[in-house]
Amino acid sequence: MTELIALAKQQNAEGRPLSFGSGGSGTTAHRGAEVLKQAAGINLVHIPYRGTSQAMTDVLTGRVDMMFAPIVVALPHVQSGAVRGLSITSPDRSPLLPEVPTVREAGLPAAETEVWIGLFAPARTPDTVIGTLYDGLVRALKLPPVREGFRKEGSDVVIDASPAAFSRFVDKEIAIWAKVVQQSGATIE
Repeated sequence: MTELIALAKQQNAEGRPLSFGSGGSGTTAHRGAEVLKQAAGINLVHIPYRGTSQAMTDVLTGRVDMMFAPIVVALPHVQSGAVRGLSITSPDRSPLLPEVPTVREAGLPAAETEVWIGLFAPARTPDTVIGTLYDGLVRALKLPPVREGFRKEGSDVVIDASPAAFSRFVDKEIAIWAKVVQQSGATIE
């Protein structure tokens, strides 16, 4: 990661910024790269694709310099040596790629980002229905095959204490990402 940042700064000075691919504008990968740009003080040119696999193909062929990719997408390419894993953006190293350091270890704690998945329902859904859905979700997420399926994709299962706690988490995430988008100058395409 240190080498990447040095190269990005050199390329910027020469008027040839590095490019990064993503599965599209506004995706987690796009936003993760924007966080890296801000944390490292570098410029990178965003090349949006219509999917992560298309972006990875162009990284593999050298048409794009780099990308932020879900671990499940990057894993086979890192393992084969076709791409080099530079950093993990979560607070801890991944058990699937334990040799790849975190951005914090690379001296960029401000570049930490995590992907999360949540279950949403329409705003007017009755609390009793929300409670039933939540209870079923918790039971399902505690099943060993379900947890193992997530683990194989590089994910940890975290169950919030309540739907209200998840709602507060989402509100905080919206505020954080709104600031990142505003600072990046990104617009809807």
